Amino acid sequence: MKTIAAAEVVRGRSFEEVVADRFEPYIGKTADEIAEALGVKAKRRAKNFYAVLTKRILGVAEKDKIAEFEKADIQVKTMRLTPGGRPKEDLPFRAFDYCDIATQEWESSDLREMLGKRFFFVIYQLDREGIPTLIGTRFWTMPVSDIEGPARRCFDETRLRIAEDKAEYLPKKTENPVCHVRPHGRDSRDVIPTPSGRLVCRKSFWLNGSYIKDRLDL
Repeated sequence: MKTIAAAEVVRGRSFEEVVADRFEPYIGKTADEIAEALGVKAKRRAKNFYAVLTKRILGVAEKDKIAEFEKADIQVKTMRLTPGGRPKEDLPFRAFDYCDIATQEWESSDLREMLGKRFFFVIYQLDREGIPTLIGTRFWTMPVSDIEGPARRCFDETRLRIAEDKAEYLPKKTENPVCHVRPHGRDSRDVIPTPSGRLVCRKSFWLNGSYIKDRLDL
């Protein structure tokens, strides 16, 4: 596990300041330019491209974990904005198990735990040709009111519909301002059992991109 900030923090600088300084030289550069400068061989279409790029900017090898992020349980997310400034995609969490969700209580649920963690966003802006340029980073914590309000309603409704054997019809983005549920499998054949024993495509909770954009004031 690689430490990126211990020496700088000892000199009186915060972890957040050290991380911001690591990204500062690359602000305004395209993802491909950053990759070339740091010797990243993965292509932009690769699934792990942005995760690798973030690690290399922080001075961490592709297969290493970042000690400070692991210790603080910080979730690193890449956000890409369209030329018009809208989020290009929503932000997924790991896929869930229908039978497991059906037995969870909100207070000890996986979703509540995930939303209560701190986030670190690496933000790129796409031009009209689809080329991403790094425009900034942001540490962020979701307000408790959003967790205990809309996010909880999404969880409760998801659990209810699974219990009613309606796992195909879980909360959509239009139903909740904070998060929703949608497929998160390899393809339509990636199915898992519901409590009734039926096989339904694997899904996960997703943070609405529009919500994150508003909260980060992008």
